[in-house]
Amino acid sequence: MARFHLQGIDCNNCAEEIKRALKKNPKTQNAKVYFPACELECDKECLDEVLKILKSHKVTLSNKQEEFSHTKMIVIFVLYLLGLVGIVYKPCLIFLLFSYLIAIKDIFLQALNSFRNKNFFNENTLMLSASIAAFFLDAYIEAVSIIVLYTLGEHLQAFALYRSKLALNNLLFSMPNEIEILVDGEWVKRDINEVRVGDRALLRAGDRVGLDLCIKKGSAYVDLSAISGESIPLALEVGDMIKSGGVVLDGAIEAEVVHQKDDSHFYQMQRLIQKSLEQKSKLEGFISQFARIYTPIVFVLALGIAILVPIFVGDFREWIYRGLVVLMVSCPCALMLCIPLGYCASIGALSKKGILLKQSQILDEMIKIDCVVFDKTGTLSEGKLFFKEAVLKTGKQEQLISCIKSALFNSKHIIAQAACSLDGEIWPVSMANEIAGKGVIATSTQGRLVVGNARLLKDEGMIIEEYKGSSLVVYAAKDGEYLGYVLFEDRLRNEAKPIVDALKSMGKKIYIFSGDREESVSKIANILGCEYRANMLPGEKYEGILELQKTYRVLFVGDGINDAGAISSANIGVSMGGQGSDLAQMSADVVLLGGLGALDKLFLTAKKMRKITWQNLSFIFIVKLVFIILGIFGVADIWEAIFGDVGVSLLAILNAVRLFL
Repeated sequence: MARFHLQGIDCNNCAEEIKRALKKNPKTQNAKVYFPACELECDKECLDEVLKILKSHKVTLSNKQEEFSHTKMIVIFVLYLLGLVGIVYKPCLIFLLFSYLIAIKDIFLQALNSFRNKNFFNENTLMLSASIAAFFLDAYIEAVSIIVLYTLGEHLQAFALYRSKLALNNLLFSMPNEIEILVDGEWVKRDINEVRVGDRALLRAGDRVGLDLCIKKGSAYVDLSAISGESIPLALEVGDMIKSGGVVLDGAIEAEVVHQKDDSHFYQMQRLIQKSLEQKSKLEGFISQFARIYTPIVFVLALGIAILVPIFVGDFREWIYRGLVVLMVSCPCALMLCIPLGYCASIGALSKKGILLKQSQILDEMIKIDCVVFDKTGTLSEGKLFFKEAVLKTGKQEQLISCIKSALFNSKHIIAQAACSLDGEIWPVSMANEIAGKGVIATSTQGRLVVGNARLLKDEGMIIEEYKGSSLVVYAAKDGEYLGYVLFEDRLRNEAKPIVDALKSMGKKIYIFSGDREESVSKIANILGCEYRANMLPGEKYEGILELQKTYRVLFVGDGINDAGAISSANIGVSMGGQGSDLAQMSADVVLLGGLGALDKLFLTAKKMRKITWQNLSFIFIVKLVFIILGIFGVADIWEAIFGDVGVSLLAILNAVRLFL
């Protein structure tokens, strides 16, 4: 599938017309138009057919983002202002004509094209009809003003949309097209699409990482803010992974390509954003349908006021003028643009904070959530074991730690990895027998080592006093002598407590569902002040979510494979993107790249988006209704009608753009 920028689209209505035209043609049914990002995705085989359809709608394709220019609008408006001097000095009226001819060209062509496509009722035909009617009423300045000020409004709307596209495309299209690859001992620049897994890549200071890589030589600080929202650069060295989308800040590193372009992290993130923009919310779908019905109704209403009413009451000129006012006010452009722009701004703002939404409807669903359920390990906690303390029974602490490290040195278990990070000597081991669920018995130069849980040591005939706390314990013995034990614990994330407190302040019910031991889970739950369930199998988590859904709308946050069922069954499933499993991320509706600390921003943005959207809708409907009524009774003239269309649109769009802030 090839992806292109669309040039010439400035509203959702235009995008919808193109979508419908593409769907009607069997050869272009798979082509997708993304609005408000203004991009098109299609197979190269059907590109010629796509171009024909786009040409009929006066839209073009480009590999580069459309540059926005104010020049034409400045010329039109300057000529218009000079023409207004003609009210006093008649020769200046010629400037009004010039401004009118320049401004009306695009409106006329788009209206003509709409008629060819049997779309008789849209904002272009409304404005063109209003202008022509004003000329017949000898209201020349008003006729020009309708077109010039409508063009100005459309221009400013297009500029607001361009700014939102720019914010999204800075994220979606900021990746490099080339990367330096080692070929026959030399570094050669290659197209990023041609690079394969296992190739050796070179990155220098200032380079953006184009693919997922594993560092093989060198070290550097890497800025990952574009993909995780984390503002603090990470120090990465040999063996560390660098996800695509990051920027190397210093030094030079050699790295091995881990994933090709389509499988790399940034491009998967890009597809998620595009998919979410493609999905229509229920509100947006309703407004689109409403506008298709609303526009012909008001057009017929305006004609009825202009033609039918004066048949009974006389004064054709007055009633045509009133119909003209109604026609001007009733343009649906503001309705069609402010809602998708609100969703676009919200999705773009959340993406910058490291929150990816797979569908725009999620923002609507977030408002309804009243219960949040967290997995513990890897979600509320860091998912790693840290040394807490060593408790001696005989010998020295150094001997206890060396005994544990030596026995567990070759094990892949998470406890072994934590133990091997301790400071201490490693004794040579000639044989190690790992006993599932118990521990390891090893033979070393220092003697026979028994390291594991209490059951293993008891099976070896040793009498020990079992630890009763919430930490994870590892017991150790050498040559039958019990040395003591070491305690490990999984630390609570620094952001866990503030996030839970923030959610509580929003009135959310908080639960922890965990497969961990009762002691470990209860300790975390007591710190956070929430209810919990421990020792849960994956199926039990799934059933637990279904049980809560009888009372609440549930959001579940998890990171592991065992959380996938619960994530998919919740009303909204959230996965921890940084360390979460691929299965959990596939099942999730939302992926948190910026960590748990971003979760409250999801709720706050959804609430703000809903508030601003309803502000806009209420404002637009009320103002238009008031001006339509005033127009019918002859109180409002064309200048008020222009405000009811252009002014209302701009105010609504400026309100929606606040979501980017």
